[in-house]
Amino acid sequence: MSDNTLETKTVAALSGLTFFIPSYQRGYRWGEVQVRQLAEDLLEAAEAKKPYCLQPLVVCQSAEEKVWRVIDGQQRLTTLWLLLDVLKKDHKWQLRYERHKDVQKPSDISPSKPDRFFINQAKEELEKTIPSDKKTQLSDYLNSAFFLWYEVPKDADEHEEHKEYEVFARLNSGKIPLSNAELIKAELLSAITDTRERDRYANAWDRMEQRLQDDDFWCFVNPEPQATRFEATRIDFLFELWYRGQPNTSTKADLEKDPFAIYEKARKQISEDKDWESFWEAITAIFNRLDMWYADQRLYHLLGFLMGQRKENPEVRFQRLVTLLEVAKKEPRSEFDRQVSAECRSLLLGDKKSFDEMDLPRYDGDWKARRQIEAILLAFNLAMTEHAGLERTRFPFGTYRNTKWTLEHIHAQQEEGGKELKQDGKIDLHADLHAFGNMALLPHETNARFNNDTFPAKREWLREWADPTKKEDCAFIPFGTHMVFCRLVGKESGDTWDTKDQELYTQFVIDTLKNYLKETK
Repeated sequence: MSDNTLETKTVAALSGLTFFIPSYQRGYRWGEVQVRQLAEDLLEAAEAKKPYCLQPLVVCQSAEEKVWRVIDGQQRLTTLWLLLDVLKKDHKWQLRYERHKDVQKPSDISPSKPDRFFINQAKEELEKTIPSDKKTQLSDYLNSAFFLWYEVPKDADEHEEHKEYEVFARLNSGKIPLSNAELIKAELLSAITDTRERDRYANAWDRMEQRLQDDDFWCFVNPEPQATRFEATRIDFLFELWYRGQPNTSTKADLEKDPFAIYEKARKQISEDKDWESFWEAITAIFNRLDMWYADQRLYHLLGFLMGQRKENPEVRFQRLVTLLEVAKKEPRSEFDRQVSAECRSLLLGDKKSFDEMDLPRYDGDWKARRQIEAILLAFNLAMTEHAGLERTRFPFGTYRNTKWTLEHIHAQQEEGGKELKQDGKIDLHADLHAFGNMALLPHETNARFNNDTFPAKREWLREWADPTKKEDCAFIPFGTHMVFCRLVGKESGDTWDTKDQELYTQFVIDTLKNYLKETK
């Protein structure tokens, strides 16, 4: 597909055209849910008098004048035709089907064909969804709704049908992702006329996409590294950050309803305002800021901590990142650092004013307590990693975000041999097993293999699993967890983990966090 074949085309602009559906495509198969969603979205857009994008329509010019072969977008185009029928609006354009040679419109397809069943069902759903008193408003509005029009260029050296089928197959296998990023790229290439400038831009684009493909970088900064909307091109992440930093823009839920809103916002600035340079500078500024944060050891750890919080909704984390980018743009570095530390403290402390007042939660199966303990232990491990004595020591967020984590009881709930927590020769209360001071952070698979081993046995297991010379059975064990089982915290010696160890460990964690996240003026 050529980079210069993208444009928007309103429904009104389809007047006089004929669209031909080749036989290699399946017939009309939209169900009630898809039809209803389109109708409701159009009604909402008409009520708000907002532009509505009908998504991509990929076409190829036929040998006949004003006849376009539809490669992708048949389902939506057919539904639009049916909607015009329901609204009793004149059809200014035509549909023809290779598989139904004598048919000039969807409703003429034989009742015995599967296509007709879905067509009848779709019309019934449209009639039910669109109120009678809204039909005139929707009819007037519909002309301004638009498609993202992709025109596949003809190739004189290749047979027309072979060319378009190849494009169709690639589209439907996901090899040509129709994402906001791809659409924006086409707009930019159309706007940049200077060849050297285009090359500079293209190289910068590739460099950013390649950087974002680094999983450690990606998992450090992205609140939703597994999100499907970033599967096509990860640079879409930068465009969403830019978009959501603009005044009066949408939430994630709104973007799910209008997936090309980001492209439309960018297109307006690039094409209508003719200000592609400012747009591109804003995108590169976001990327450079993220890259700078990644290179800074302390910001790397603190921002990675904020972005990796499983106790929070991903939307909360995403909006925090948008806010922090705005702060970094407007405030000096010292103020930005202060606010990042303040965000981390707030997340850990809740309504408490200092770590000295902090009530560390117990874990007895409560989901919220578990997430809070995980957050505290993650912050503790980041502090220990950073202060391990090596300037470039970094916590591996890529590994962390792609691993299932669990809370390990340092002293097992039913330790092998029947040993129980003891202090001064007396058996401790069973509840101490669930105290914060008896918790460490471990990968789920490692924890499961511990079973109910004794404290010394667990220590030996950890030494084995943390050995980087072993290709098999090697696991990432956080530094703070190592410290517990190697007795760098707690009492200096002993083969059990009793309440005295718990108390020393708990206080050590509090003191560590208090020093690591201390408030600066």
